[in-house]
Amino acid sequence: MSRKIHDTNKGPCSCVGGQDDRDYPSDPDQAGCTDVFCLLFFVIYWIGILGVGIASISTGDLAALWYGADYLGNRCGVGAMQGKQDVWWPRMSTDLALQNSLIAQGRWNEVKLYGLCVEECPKSSPTTEPVSDYGWLEGHDSARAEEWQ
Repeated sequence: MSRKIHDTNKGPCSCVGGQDDRDYPSDPDQAGCTDVFCLLFFVIYWIGILGVGIASISTGDLAALWYGADYLGNRCGVGAMQGKQDVWWPRMSTDLALQNSLIAQGRWNEVKLYGLCVEECPKSSPTTEPVSDYGWLEGHDSARAEEWQ
């Protein structure tokens, strides 16, 4: 049984079609750093990610990464809404149509959707069972209906 001995002075693919690979240095000590630009981009990327993370932790609401909010500003899945972790938007098409000028201007962060915190999103629309609007029951002026289907 014969064993092929690897030439330690050449790379793992030292021969292609019986010829030496001219792109790979024959001496590993002469190999240079070829990905400086990629390494620089990678380091800058991670500095940016760390900056966003630090800013989010120090000034933001970390629960917003996992849970949405209802039309009253309550964070779903947290506090009084602990058992209601999902957001359901019963009138999304109406809300978007009424705010199409904001969308056309690219001001997406100002678009307000009428969302309700629910235990589980309805499987179909219209729903088979109505979803009560807790804001209506509490007497909030911004509530639009007692229940949604």
